[in-house]
Amino acid sequence: MTVPQGTPVFRFNADPHEYFLNGSRIKSVTQLLSEAGLVSEAFYDAQSAERGHQVHQLCAEFDLGAIEDLTHCDSPVKGWLLGYAQFTRSVRPEWTAIEEARANARYRFGGRPDRVGRLWGVEAIVDQKSGAKEPWHGVQTALHDILLDDLPVGVRKRYGLYLTRTGKFRLIPHDGSNPGCSQGRLDYDQAFEILRRFAR
Repeated sequence: MTVPQGTPVFRFNADPHEYFLNGSRIKSVTQLLSEAGLVSEAFYDAQSAERGHQVHQLCAEFDLGAIEDLTHCDSPVKGWLLGYAQFTRSVRPEWTAIEEARANARYRFGGRPDRVGRLWGVEAIVDQKSGAKEPWHGVQTALHDILLDDLPVGVRKRYGLYLTRTGKFRLIPHDGSNPGCSQGRLDYDQAFEILRRFAR
């Protein structure tokens, strides 16, 4: 397959999680949030990081049909998966992308939104969390919305999906109604400022 002249060439290395655009490495959403001082990798211990990785992997496998019978799932993070399964039964999301790596050529950054699709028939971005709410979560979903670049910024609804070890979930809109994890439209102001300062 030939690439039309002038089309940005994007490459993603899953390990060690690197993004490249036209041969040059670009920063990820996680790196941008860290450089902006909103999140520190030191805040998360190795156990929390591994739990988050396992939860994301199991939920993706569930969405892709690799896990059909949850009663046969033997995993230390099964509770979080049960919460995700309950979410899918209750909300019935229609996913168009599951942890798909993307790059934005205009702002030169990359990322992997957890889920992109429709909730209740409306375009949406959903970010899974296996821990507590944090003030920067809304900025993260705002950056993911900017990253996608296929719809005007703000058209998609943004959500944090908080899963628990007890098999429960909370789907919280990032619209400013819950200031513990989002400032609504102000998330975009902060996201664009982060891109201006750190993306290039």
